Amino acid sequence: MHIDNTELPRNQQFYFEDGNIFLVARGIASKVHKGVLCDQSTVFDDMVYEISGKPNRLGIYDGENVIRLAETPENVDLLLEVIYRINFVSIDNVPDNLETLPASPYN
Repeated sequence: MHIDNTELPRNQQFYFEDGNIFLVARGIASKVHKGVLCDQSTVFDDMVYEISGKPNRLGIYDGENVIRLAETPENVDLLLEVIYRINFVSIDNVPDNLETLPASPYN
């Protein structure tokens, strides 16, 4: 089943031109990266595995597979915000010798 490209408005926050899968929540399309989703979530990893190499019963949009979600677009945005943009360090993961580590050239 192909979905007409004009049917789904883009998620303005999470629509990556180089994305290779669509998450659709209540008609809003987020174009994201399979590898990033699968790396961060076993649930998405399982979903992507289920549709890989098979005609997608969930649809094709703009040439890419679609995963339809029952969540609100706002909840999907919160999830994608965590996956893509929030970086944090747990105090449990900080080495004891932190003061001896060289500064990162990427700061």
